[in-house]
Amino acid sequence: MSSLAEGDLIAGRYRVVKIIGQGGMGEVYEAEDQLLHENIALKTVRFDRDGEGLLERFEKEIQLARKVTHPNVCRVFEVGVHKAPNAGPALFFTMELLSGETLFDRIRRAGRLTKEEAFPIIIQMAEGLAAAHASGIVHTDFKSGNVILVPAAAGTRAVITDFGLAREDTTRIPEETRTLTRAHPVAGTVAYMSPEQLTGKTLTSVSDIYSFGIVLFEMACGQLPFDGHHVIHSAMQRASHDGLSVRTLAPDIDRRWEAAIVRCLRKDPEQRFRSAADLADYFRATPWRTPARYWTRREWVRASIATGLPMAAAAGAWRWVTRPFQPNAAALEWYRKGLAALHSMSYEGARKAFAQAIESEPGFALAHAGLARAFDEMDYTEFAKENMLRAVTLAQSGHLGAEDGIRLEAMHYMVSREYDRAAPLFAQLERSAREGERAAAVVESGWVAQLREDTEGATAAYQRAVRLDGSYAAARIRLGYILGRRGGKDDLALAAFSEAERLYSNASNFEGVTESLIQRAILLNRRSRSAEAMPIIGRALSIAGAVGNRYQEIQLLAWEGVAARNLGEFDRAASLAQQSIDAAITAKIGNLATVGLTDLGSSYLFRGDYTSAEAKYRQALDLARSSKVRRLEMRALTNLGSLCEQSRRPSEARRFIEQVIEFYRQAGYRRELIQATGILGGALEQLGEYQAGANVLREAAASAVTLQDHQLESRIRERLGDNLLGQGEWPEAVQEYERAKAMRTGIQAGYARVYCAQVYWRLGRAADAGRCLAEAEQLLAKTPNQGLLAEVKITRAGMAYAAGRIKDAAFAANQTEAGSGANSEIDPVIKLMQALLLIRTGKGAEGAVQAAGLVSDLEKASMAGAAAGAELSVAAAWLAVGKPRDALPLARNALAFFEPHRVWESTLRAHAVSARAGEDVAERDRHIAAARSALDHLRTAWGEEPLALYRRRPDIQELLKIVD
Repeated sequence: MSSLAEGDLIAGRYRVVKIIGQGGMGEVYEAEDQLLHENIALKTVRFDRDGEGLLERFEKEIQLARKVTHPNVCRVFEVGVHKAPNAGPALFFTMELLSGETLFDRIRRAGRLTKEEAFPIIIQMAEGLAAAHASGIVHTDFKSGNVILVPAAAGTRAVITDFGLAREDTTRIPEETRTLTRAHPVAGTVAYMSPEQLTGKTLTSVSDIYSFGIVLFEMACGQLPFDGHHVIHSAMQRASHDGLSVRTLAPDIDRRWEAAIVRCLRKDPEQRFRSAADLADYFRATPWRTPARYWTRREWVRASIATGLPMAAAAGAWRWVTRPFQPNAAALEWYRKGLAALHSMSYEGARKAFAQAIESEPGFALAHAGLARAFDEMDYTEFAKENMLRAVTLAQSGHLGAEDGIRLEAMHYMVSREYDRAAPLFAQLERSAREGERAAAVVESGWVAQLREDTEGATAAYQRAVRLDGSYAAARIRLGYILGRRGGKDDLALAAFSEAERLYSNASNFEGVTESLIQRAILLNRRSRSAEAMPIIGRALSIAGAVGNRYQEIQLLAWEGVAARNLGEFDRAASLAQQSIDAAITAKIGNLATVGLTDLGSSYLFRGDYTSAEAKYRQALDLARSSKVRRLEMRALTNLGSLCEQSRRPSEARRFIEQVIEFYRQAGYRRELIQATGILGGALEQLGEYQAGANVLREAAASAVTLQDHQLESRIRERLGDNLLGQGEWPEAVQEYERAKAMRTGIQAGYARVYCAQVYWRLGRAADAGRCLAEAEQLLAKTPNQGLLAEVKITRAGMAYAAGRIKDAAFAANQTEAGSGANSEIDPVIKLMQALLLIRTGKGAEGAVQAAGLVSDLEKASMAGAAAGAELSVAAAWLAVGKPRDALPLARNALAFFEPHRVWESTLRAHAVSARAGEDVAERDRHIAAARSALDHLRTAWGEEPLALYRRRPDIQELLKIVD
């Protein structure tokens, strides 16, 4: 929606005629200048989000553009501020109104330009740019989209527009006034930027010459020479001139045109055209050709003698200039330490080592690339990109050897998360690795396989590295990590960590020892073995404290808090999380402070304190955003989504998680994407969108299988079972719950057994339900857990109620309420059971009030399916106590949800209740017919045997008598 309307008067002078263009920062309008009675273009630039600084900057830059007067430059007339009544303030400037298409649109519409069409346009563009340069202006965003081709009687007129990013050429002004260019961040269009512009260096007029060369290439070939979307990849291409194949794309190109492109695109600004005026003269020049001259043999000999010595000297100089870069000994040693720490998953140690290497040798491109990888693993994405960009820039002039060039390119792809492109490069490095370096090269191959979520490939690589060098601790710790992630191989993973610890200890690598202990503790925590993790964390803390590794200390404090939380020590968990946050803030380690806030939020969440948990998650989100740590920002959003799902706020959960899923999908984070999809599936189940939830979770389950992560897969399958249960697909639901149960360990295995039991009794398989509950109770005897105990009791209450054993149901429900504590996740189930029991025991008025309150709460939370299910259960209770008039409206309400959603089991029961409760014979017959139709649908979906067992349930037998 545009901010100005037709007829609006701007600055008392410019009357808006119509909008003619719109972009991310503002709009362009055709307007009538009522003073001069001519139409002009009026461009607005919003600055409400970026403050007055943007206004000041644009005012100054537009003033610069006004200095240029030339027929091939769009004239800028006036700049000012307009305050619309219902919008924020906007900067506006007026300029010459041009009718025509941009050069970009011309190329996109008709492809390559011929020499006859191109040369006059090139000369005009060069003359216009020369006029700007003569006024001390650098355009900084010269591109085909900023050149308008205006039809004219004498031929096409090329006009350069959009000096919104223009800057002063600081080489033309005194040193003491050179402030404007330095104050600017990197700005412009990546595809057209010069190498010096990409790296934020001082810009001069020859930077525009480079951009001009890209436009020349675009005109000749119909496409851009470099990647226009990714800054680092674009810089890599500029470093190697990858993609600069003019003759391939335009085999008939004029040689002068081709030579001009090559000269404009020199990395060294000194080797480009000296000015845009020279460029215009070059294209104006008459074609030349030197007549062929054949030399005699004597002339060849003389020339050879005369040039022999200079050529030899030049060859020697060339070998010196192009020799591979060699860092000094100290820098190389620090670099090797950094690589070893990277491979050992000690990313803070790697960061410090690479920083030392750079301090010793600032031009060491591979050290900058290593630092980028360390930052990337620590979730400092922006720092990672900045350092990789520096690495690429240094490589342009650093003359890397062939192997180092491959390594830099592979590392660039790792930081860019283009793992499929990195994999063959690491495989090449592995094949060419020397004997003593082969195991490390294999670990690199395993690492990229791990990031590609190729679990089998990563495992095989790490095992291969162990076979190559049994004393290589990094291979052991990596192997332990990947085995632990696969699930079902915990003993092997723990053994690998223990062996890594021993090897690091023998080498006096205490950081490696600590990292091995950290990874063991993490795995034990995730497997509900936190009591075993505690002493390991204590040992690691003492080592990290002794050697002064503050980063690892803070990590360990956070994991100790997680262990305490898992053991039910919530106060201690909160205290430890707060200690880790305070320590991280003091040490200025923003990513660990964000992690600590998330952990503290989770401690509150486990206690059922949703308000405090949400506050901490939001603090973590704010800190991640201010630190530009995108992955941790997504983690905070994921936690907020999970919290909203658990606190029955599914609409909010969905809103948070959809942001996360979009990020993870684009960034290629498969594991995180699956985890977030699980939460989305849970939110969809609460919203009653069972089919949509089942669809996204089936896709996530298939992806989880490829990861070979049983814990993740089991969580997805449980959520899938929940949606299938809601949809009435009970036989398929129990299959998913059984699959999840087979993968679960610890207390989670108990929950999985309860979920199976809940479906089994619904299907009429009471013996199977009892067996699953007995197994859960056996687990409880070993590991008491209030939440699981409450689930067992409420399930037993439900089974007793369905069987008509009301006293047993009331006893179990009362025990559940007393023991549920703060676990509000099952509150709706408890409240519903209480309402049903009140109705069935003669306290109908009280039961009706409680039921109505529950349904109202569920509807307010947008939990339409749960609300309909509650109304149907209450309707059946009223029918059971002989009050059909109270039952009928509730059954009709339930039908309004279940029938359109094709939930056939609930539709069957709702029609049966309505048929039995209705007094009108015709209406009753309609409900009976609809119930029989639902029964047929159920027979098709379930099959005869499950349906027969279901119909033997005492409550279902009684309800369906009218249908039979």
